[in-house]
Amino acid sequence: MRPLRYILAGVAALGLAAGSSIGSAAPARGPAPIRIGAMYPLSGSQASGGREEYHGLLIAARLVNAAGGIHGRPVTFVTANAPSADAAPTAVDSLKRQGVSIVAGSYGSTLSVPASAEAQRQNLIFWESGAVATMITEHGYPNVFRTVTTGNSLGRAAARYAAGVVAPRLHLAPAKLRTVVVYVNDVYGSSVGTAMADEAHAQGFDLRAILTYDPYHSNLRALVGRMKAMRPDVVLVAGYVQDAITFRREVLRQGVHPAAMVGTSSAFCMHAFGDTLGRQALGLFASDKPDATFSSSALLPTARALRARATTAYQRAYGVPMTASAVAGFVAGWTLFHQVLPHARSLSPADVRQAALAVNLPYGSEINGAGIRFAGAGAPDEGQNLRAISVIWQWQRPGHEVIVYPASYATARPLWIPLPGWKHS
Repeated sequence: MRPLRYILAGVAALGLAAGSSIGSAAPARGPAPIRIGAMYPLSGSQASGGREEYHGLLIAARLVNAAGGIHGRPVTFVTANAPSADAAPTAVDSLKRQGVSIVAGSYGSTLSVPASAEAQRQNLIFWESGAVATMITEHGYPNVFRTVTTGNSLGRAAARYAAGVVAPRLHLAPAKLRTVVVYVNDVYGSSVGTAMADEAHAQGFDLRAILTYDPYHSNLRALVGRMKAMRPDVVLVAGYVQDAITFRREVLRQGVHPAAMVGTSSAFCMHAFGDTLGRQALGLFASDKPDATFSSSALLPTARALRARATTAYQRAYGVPMTASAVAGFVAGWTLFHQVLPHARSLSPADVRQAALAVNLPYGSEINGAGIRFAGAGAPDEGQNLRAISVIWQWQRPGHEVIVYPASYATARPLWIPLPGWKHS
């Protein structure tokens, strides 16, 4: 954490008016910094992923600053801890009072929905770096931008993987694929789960049930009992780590044996999920954002070189490899600091928005394999990066997951299709 302290040490003493020119003349004591608000869950249940994403943002700033900053001005951060949805608007307000015009965040969908609304109300740019709930960019807020993929895309990708990879391996037509969709009924789960169900319908699956649960008052034993009676071949799941662990154990306890289970971000792909379940997680899939381990063939040469620099800097700073959350934070930061702000006339929301909408980068330009092209005014998903990327992971060794799809990103072939115990009759 020493690098984090050094980056933040002088933040309180540094100021910048939101409308000042980015390229304005430096004061006698050195160039005025560009202050960015950073709102993440740095405590509470989402703190681990929130810190990882924030650290990725910090590394992006470090690389930009090492190259001379933005027109000679270093990027610094004003932080606000938002451990819960209730705390998110207050965190945004505190950053506004401290004079920032851009707020990066937030890791969690339950945080981002109220935070993005408050940022728009306060006329701040909200730069979403990790949360995927589809509704974040469905409100038509002109000041809200997101660099990562959406819950809709993750959910549909899970169902498409079942249709394109799982069904052929089972020698079943999609119409014969008995499917159950299970999701937590909050803003994150509903955006992913409804997309799973919609795509299952579109693919012609035999969709037996859509089962939802309350993350705070769930009876997963009863839910799994209902699912068992439907004899699913495929189970599509959107939940959180602890309830996903409980769900998987209950599936095994009740002797439910689908051929495949495909989860999504915030659960099946998380290290805590695989580390806790060990061999019980083997063979399970997850639709999520990539980390830094996918095949380099998906990257353009400049992005390949940047990924090497970013992963080395992250490892040196924090002593661990870059996770998917850290990569998402880095990409959001690099896009903002390297590809948007250098071309903005000022830090005013109108000028930042204009510069962001002008960015047009092909797939493979960012270290996660994404491109950058934000949906413009009037689009159904205004502010969403239309060239965001998602992948399919699989747990293939205890505590170890690999990317298996799409082929250009994959580092291994999918195994355990079907899972042990499956029978289709």
